[in-house]
Amino acid sequence: MGHLAGKVFQIYDDFEEFKRQLLNFIEDRDEPFTVKFLVERRLQPVSETLVQNTLADLESEGLVIWLGEGEWISTKAVVERALKPRL
Repeated sequence: MGHLAGKVFQIYDDFEEFKRQLLNFIEDRDEPFTVKFLVERRLQPVSETLVQNTLADLESEGLVIWLGEGEWISTKAVVERALKPRL
C-alpha cells in the first residue's frame, strides 16, 4: 500500500467510507463542482488525486457525471433538474 493510501486509511476506515462521505456531500449540491472545490471543503486534508480517483470510481458507478473542463455534477442533481416542473 502506498504512502498516500496509508494516510487515507488513517483518516477514514477505508476507501468505501471516504467514497460514501464524498457522495453524500456532492449529492446535496445542485450545481457543478470541481476537484479543487471538494478538496478545499474537506474537514481533513485529502489530495486532489484521491478526490479525482474517487470521482472516477463514482462515475463508473453512474453516480456522478464528468462535464469536461474540470467540472463534475451528481447524477441525482441532473435527474432532479430534469424532473423539476418548468414554469
